[in-house]
Amino acid sequence: MTIAQAIKLAAALHQKAQTGAVTLKNGSPWYSTYVSYAVVNGIIEPEYASYKPALMNSPISRAEFVHIFYDAMPSGSYAARNTVQDNAIPDVSSSDLYADEIYTFYRAGILTGSNSNGDFNSNSSIQRSEVAAILSRMFDASARRNITLTKNTTTTISGAQGPAGPVARKARRATKGDKGDKGDQGDKGDKGDKGATAPMSATTAISGRAVCAPPTSSSTPRPRTIPKTPSVCSEMSISSPTASIFPRVRLR
Repeated sequence: MTIAQAIKLAAALHQKAQTGAVTLKNGSPWYSTYVSYAVVNGIIEPEYASYKPALMNSPISRAEFVHIFYDAMPSGSYAARNTVQDNAIPDVSSSDLYADEIYTFYRAGILTGSNSNGDFNSNSSIQRSEVAAILSRMFDASARRNITLTKNTTTTISGAQGPAGPVARKARRATKGDKGDKGDQGDKGDKGDKGATAPMSATTAISGRAVCAPPTSSSTPRPRTIPKTPSVCSEMSISSPTASIFPRVRLR
């Protein structure tokens, strides 16, 4: 998933939560209307509006994905259900970039970690199955997970009602996120038509179906580490129950 695609999903999620429908449409470049909406509504920083296409179409890390999505939901949406002490996530210090947002998502049961230690893996690229699980848990609190995560101990996960897998307060811009807990790979959804490479048309609601943007290499310097290889697909499905929560939204 690219930065532009993540911003589009976050903008659509915000509009869906605020108004009950998604009416945003593609602009020129295709992501411009979603970036503008996200900036105006405080979802992302104004600096994103100055990103060049090569940067917007570069792959997003798990940490930056959490950062972009944190303010897509109304204030008070992330009530803590888990006790996760500061520095209890083995690879996320409380002083790290985006640490507040990451810890909030762990405490809310949106993220659970990628292994028995609860590692987040901030700098790894995010997988489609993880996106599906995170979106579902953000929108539907009943799908969130109960975890016990204490520094230097193993993680206990329970109370799952949504697709298995992971996802805290807003720091500013990080990199390379975790691969998600093992359960996130449960409902991979439809891999779609590999031949579908046409640009994504805008639709009027968020959905399970999404077409990924073509890969775009970038030599543009950016103030964070990003994976070298973009994660690209012809067509991506946001798997159930996300597909039932959101009508249809194409990523481009």
